[in-house]
Parts: sequence; C-alpha cells; structure tokens
Amino acid sequence: ECWVQPTAERSWRAYQSPHNAFMGFTAASPVLGFLSYLSESIIERADAAHIAPQMIGPKLLKALNNLAQFTLVPEAGAVSPELLTEWVGDAGPATACYEQATRPPLALVNLCSSLTLSEEAVQRAEQYVSRHGA
Repeated sequence: ECWVQPTAERSWRAYQSPHNAFMGFTAASPVLGFLSYLSESIIERADAAHIAPQMIGPKLLKALNNLAQFTLVPEAGAVSPELLTEWVGDAGPATACYEQATRPPLALVNLCSSLTLSEEAVQRAEQYVSRHGA
C-alpha cells in the first residue's frame, strides 16, 4: 500500500508497506498457516481494550515483511480517507504526495472507511466506485 496522511508538521507523507487488502498464497506456501497461528496467538495474549485493529493486519505484515521480504503486488493497496476525499473531489496535497511515490495504477483498492463509517465516508466510497468501477 501507499498510505498518505498529514504529518505533525502539516506536510504530507506517503508510507509504503504491505497491506492485508489483498493476499494470495500457493498451496505449498507455509505463510497462511503461520499467519493464522500467529494472529490467534497475539489475540489470545492481547488486552482487548488496548489492541489496535491493525495489529493483526498491516502492522503484523509490515514486521514480517521486514524479515521475509514477501512478494508484493503494488497494484493492490489501501487508500486513506484524506486521499479518497481528493480523488472524488479536487486534487490537493494528498494527491500530490501519492503521485510522488510513482506507483502503478491501482487495480484493487481497500477504501479504509471501516473504522470511521460515517455517511460522508460511504458517499465518498460510492462516488469513487461509480467513477472507477467496482
């Protein structure tokens, strides 16, 4: 993914890392079984009141990718709410930051509104899908 968000200094930064929006495995790959085992282990030991939802998704995959160097598919990714707002409206600093990352066009997108499901977020997602297809 190429996650674009504002920084504390009021500039924009693109974070490039693996994301669980799309994952594929061969039948011979031990990765899926290991991810399942590790995810269950983390959840069993975690304090439910203090675990981030991303802990068993992007954060875990980023840590494992630093060790294992997974084959990544840059055409699959996640779009931050700020970037989606610009993509369905007028381009601005989030779009400029994303474009500087020089990534291929996205073929699969996670619109990342599941934690902030507001009517506005739903409308933005619908606008994006109507413009770019599902």
